[in-house]
Amino acid sequence: MRKQTIIGSLAIVGVCLSVGSAKMSSGTTLEPRALSIESTDTILLDTIVAKIETEQEKYLKVNGTYWQGLSTQDIPSIGQSKLHRKPTDVSKDWSDMGLGVPLTSRFSFRTDVYDGPNGKGYTLTIQTPQDGVVYEKVISVGQEQRGHNWTRL
Repeated sequence: MRKQTIIGSLAIVGVCLSVGSAKMSSGTTLEPRALSIESTDTILLDTIVAKIETEQEKYLKVNGTYWQGLSTQDIPSIGQSKLHRKPTDVSKDWSDMGLGVPLTSRFSFRTDVYDGPNGKGYTLTIQTPQDGVVYEKVISVGQEQRGHNWTRL
């Protein structure tokens, strides 16, 4: 298994990531499950992450804050993306932002914004179900480190 991670991006080389083991109360250790990411998924994720980063900077310059986007999917069930959902205090939804999120995808995307003591920033949360388990990756942009690599929820 080869893995390459680039800070602030989602570049992944290879087809699976191992996600932590767990110890049951009985003392039995569960082996980590592998999250399978196809190369076509990697290209899709990298493209969307790059577009979000670019559009967020443009949005910040015009609006003084980063853009917040509600979840594009209801996890763990995956179906048609809900690109027209938006918070009541935000004028643009995923479609309006032109971020390239497909109508059908095995991934859910969400952006959350903050304005903390160290400045403004946002997180991009990506979730995907596989074999009855939901996996999540959070990319953090800003002064506060709120991100994490693929984690089993």
